[in-house]
Amino acid sequence: MLPAGSYTIFIDSVDKTAEFGGNVDFGPGVILSWDSGTAAVGTVSIVYTSKNGFSTLLAEKNFGKAGSTTVSSSSSGKVGKVVERFEDTYTIITKVDWQTFLDKVNASISGVSLGHGIVYVDNGEYWVSIDNKRVSKAEATQNPSIQEYMDIYRDNRLIMIDLSKKNYTESDMDPTDFSQPWKSTPYPTIGSLYEYEGGLYMDAVIISNIIRPSRDPNTADWVKIAYLK
Repeated sequence: MLPAGSYTIFIDSVDKTAEFGGNVDFGPGVILSWDSGTAAVGTVSIVYTSKNGFSTLLAEKNFGKAGSTTVSSSSSGKVGKVVERFEDTYTIITKVDWQTFLDKVNASISGVSLGHGIVYVDNGEYWVSIDNKRVSKAEATQNPSIQEYMDIYRDNRLIMIDLSKKNYTESDMDPTDFSQPWKSTPYPTIGSLYEYEGGLYMDAVIISNIIRPSRDPNTADWVKIAYLK
């Protein structure tokens, strides 16, 4: 059990712990709720800080537009639809239809890897593979949608592109010196999009308000997925 006050809940990098009932002990099985109303919720992060001042990211969940948000040690939820056609603005580097991919998995002997930086299209949504995990025939046999697949295998294999969230550009940093910090909050979190020199990158690492990604898109923190039209 984590003592009260040793954890912080961030909503899109803003501390909202008090609104979740921050004066209660938090541990496995404990559910804290917060009603976001009509506001869009991007990323919910839980950070634990020890008595020595060291911070650890305990959990992070990406949402689309959401109403009432619930956070627990096994947080889950549906993400929203892409709010506009992604391909009206960007040229995808590698695009794969999700059902076509599932057909390939079902026809394979032991499964097929998702690849890294591949954009999968499913029911009007765009999802990016960030860690080249293998999808087995057992996982694909029911032909799940990507959301259904991710509801079962919640390990950030695929991240949905959410155009309702802040899109980072060179105006958010000093492009001549990557060692400088991001100019202001909110900082990018996993799934954030970043336009740089005509390319579009997705944040591919689990981070928090304390652990921030490099501003250099050519690092392993980012995966290039498209070009700006």
